[in-house]
Amino acid sequence: MNTRLPLADPEREEIAKRIFSGYETMPPEEWAARFSHSVGCSSFGEYHYANTELDNWIHRLHEIFRSPEEDISIYRKQYLSEQEIKDIEDELNDPY
Repeated sequence: MNTRLPLADPEREEIAKRIFSGYETMPPEEWAARFSHSVGCSSFGEYHYANTELDNWIHRLHEIFRSPEEDISIYRKQYLSEQEIKDIEDELNDPY
């Protein structure tokens, strides 16, 4: 647990559970593969959470987001179909 960070209040923890719905069964690497292209910024990694599983999951996700060594395209190839990857690439390349 990342106790050197401030404890998230219960409302923030509930919001995190909703936003990261599926964290119990989906690894953070897969979540990053599926959704990172739609995340502009996130402050969830600036807190620690009473739910240890959620806390560890969020902090691993933020490691993926912030690390230059993490290549999300590798996770996309691992977790997504070719069509899903193409759909994300099309969305990223769409000027609108």
